[in-house]
Amino acid sequence: MDLFINDAWKLLEEVGRKGLIDVGILNNFMSMYVFALRGEEIDGLVLPLYEKYKIEKDAYTYEYLLKLF
Repeated sequence: MDLFINDAWKLLEEVGRKGLIDVGILNNFMSMYVFALRGEEIDGLVLPLYEKYKIEKDAYTYEYLLKLF
């Protein structure tokens, strides 16, 4: 799973350089951490991306966060 997550970070950086990041991409990125049961990393790694890219969280964002509990 670590290899998959590392590759996903590389892809996210590339998409970010092209200015193509939106709420759907970040939500899918978060879902990767949720389904990998790595919730402790979401707060420090994934949630700050919404602020970095000035993207508002939507209902799906919160739905993924609730799946952690």
